[in-house]
Amino acid sequence: MGKRRGRFCWMCGRRRANERFSGRGRHDNVCKDCARQGKQARVVAQAVRDMEQVTNTDGIIRRKHRAFVERLLEHPDEGVREAARQHLEIDRQVRAYYRELGRLERAREEVDILQSRLRFAHETLRKRHGLDQTPVPPPRVWDDDDIPF
Repeated sequence: MGKRRGRFCWMCGRRRANERFSGRGRHDNVCKDCARQGKQARVVAQAVRDMEQVTNTDGIIRRKHRAFVERLLEHPDEGVREAARQHLEIDRQVRAYYRELGRLERAREEVDILQSRLRFAHETLRKRHGLDQTPVPPPRVWDDDDIPF
């Protein structure tokens, strides 16, 4: 892989040529096109970027960062508030999905335990009543002529 040219603009998410950035230093990492959008767009983009960094790939907001996202619900900008609402709604839905999945898994484990107990009770009753000496017919071996299809 060759050397990467230019710089990365965090607002638009693109790698741009050095000429696309102002000469005021690299600490901003915002290209001229994004800088023209104004300070309010930059604040919104930074808040959305921060929210995306505190969520995992499933959309779950980590517990220690949930208060941060909830504080963004009171942000003066409507775009930030809407993004925070969407992130919290996705978080709520994904957590509910995983809770339901866990409940179903526990129910499946309970059913497996009950089935094994029922099998054990059935085998015990068969042994107790002497039904376990009945001959079991050997499995049938199919010849090529006997196969019905």
